[in-house]
Amino acid sequence: MKKEQKRQEIRREAGELERLRDLDLREQAMRERKKQEEKRRSTKAFQELLTEREQKKAAEARRQEEEEEQRQQIASQREEQKRMWREKQEGILRERQRPIDTVMQKLAVLKQEDIDLLRKSEEQSIARADAEREAKRARVQCEKAERRAAMLESIATHRESRKRLSVCV
Repeated sequence: MKKEQKRQEIRREAGELERLRDLDLREQAMRERKKQEEKRRSTKAFQELLTEREQKKAAEARRQEEEEEQRQQIASQREEQKRMWREKQEGILRERQRPIDTVMQKLAVLKQEDIDLLRKSEEQSIARADAEREAKRARVQCEKAERRAAMLESIATHRESRKRLSVCV
């Protein structure tokens, strides 16, 4: 019986060891599953964190793009308003300048007419002065010719009278 008890005790101990070993293997497997589960949860949380960061970055980039687009639209509208204001001012200036230009053109025409009249008057004055000068020169020449003719006649008369006298004496 002692042998039998020893065998039973050894079997019980072997069974107990087997049970403990199975329990330990199950605990190890459970720890490994928990470790794997924790790793999956950690990886999933990290991926979610990365996804959230990327979404925030994308949302910030979209917001900045929208703000930049809005700034560009505002700047474009301002430029358009400036251009339209400049065109309006230029139109107003053209309208204000038009009567001035008309008056200036009329003045230019009148001035040209005055210049033409003055030139014509000067030409007439020059022609009159030339004619007067020519008439005076002709008159002076005529008077010289008359004086010379008178002098020649006087000389001829004097010679005649001297000839008569010398014939008489």
